Amino acid sequence: MRAAVYYNWFPDTWPTKPVWTPSLGYYDSTLGTYQAHIAMMPYARCRAGISSWWGPTSAYSLRFDDQLRAAEGTTFRWCLYYETEGYSDPQSNVLAQDLTYAFNRWASHPNYLRKQGKPVIFAYAGAPDGPFMCDRWKIANDGRFYTVLKVFRGFENVASLPKTNSLPTWLPRPHCSRCNGATLNPSRLI
Repeated sequence: MRAAVYYNWFPDTWPTKPVWTPSLGYYDSTLGTYQAHIAMMPYARCRAGISSWWGPTSAYSLRFDDQLRAAEGTTFRWCLYYETEGYSDPQSNVLAQDLTYAFNRWASHPNYLRKQGKPVIFAYAGAPDGPFMCDRWKIANDGRFYTVLKVFRGFENVASLPKTNSLPTWLPRPHCSRCNGATLNPSRLI
């Protein structure tokens, strides 16, 4: 499945003197904008969007409601991209609270992306992230989400990385098939 990473906060960052103009013009974050973007996704062969999410207290968190609403009546799916992990190492209990919020608020929506019957969530990773990130996510998730963690140096030697597809890893292109000499199994990628 091809999916696009989507930043619902981007319109708030339009530069004062832009060097280019989006084909939709300088759009805002409204239901109509999300519907227009979803209508464009088939041209890129994208069937899902991975929406940037900074947790329940983020000013942009509620925009995900409109993104799901905009997908209603289509085959397009959304899931979350947990950005906080890339800039801090939330403790398992804090991470569990954020995952519980996302699960209770959005996971049952028919346009939320599912893999193996579970709602999908991606997590960003910072340069120092490693095996402890896997441990924290395994504890916090408690099997609710199909969790997709970004690959980090030494991932292939992590004991807490389950061999089942419950905690796969991902690499953004162009490095989609190799990481530090280790070949990734495509079945472990969404």
